[in-house]
Amino acid sequence: MRGQGICDILAMICVRPAAQGGVSKLASAAEIYRRLREKPELFKLLEKGFKYNAQSVEYHPDWRQPPTDHRERPMAYTDANGRPCIQYAKNMVETIMPAYCGTDEEEQVRTALSQLEEVCSDPAVVQHWDLEAGEAYLVDNYRWLHARTEFTDDPASPRLLFRLWLQ
Repeated sequence: MRGQGICDILAMICVRPAAQGGVSKLASAAEIYRRLREKPELFKLLEKGFKYNAQSVEYHPDWRQPPTDHRERPMAYTDANGRPCIQYAKNMVETIMPAYCGTDEEEQVRTALSQLEEVCSDPAVVQHWDLEAGEAYLVDNYRWLHARTEFTDDPASPRLLFRLWLQ
């Protein structure tokens, strides 16, 4: 799966934090994988995967376009070294669901994605990192899920973070 998208390693560098919020949220793919294995039917679906095009999600501005092919890509898998990986972002749901709209699989896919979101968002799994000016983190994009909380900017000094995607 590595190299299918544009981001194997993510670096987030804070130049200026938001006035309020914008806290980074990180969740371990290994822990999410372990929890998903406790739900065998869900895990089987996530291993099989869904119609999803990594580049349609990661490249802007067309990241919410439906997949252009019909290959199913796993969302839970192990890498070449046997380490658990999770491929998931909330905006993926917007690219996956149109491919199943009106099909016999639609409700099953919707339910599986909802359950995956529940596991990935469990407060027991999510860590919060409040980056201050000059701080950064570097994470394996397949072994850590990342997001941020909502934020409010100071118009005179808006939030400024640099994101670096490495493949």
